[in-house]
Amino acid sequence: MDPKDLQPGDLVYFGKSAQKITHTGMYIGDGRFINATTHFKPVIQICRLDDPHWSAILVAARRWK
Repeated sequence: MDPKDLQPGDLVYFGKSAQKITHTGMYIGDGRFINATTHFKPVIQICRLDDPHWSAILVAARRWK
């Protein structure tokens, strides 16, 4: 799924490849997604898909009906 086609509620998957997903988030609209991390300390955050870190490792998105 192309990032421009994302709708709120779609899941976005990140990793080195589609076979090595390491992180998942939920798209909330306006180019942003919500995700949780336990790196250093547990935190829930809202990030932008166009952030260089996230755009480099975005490998898939799925819509659940």
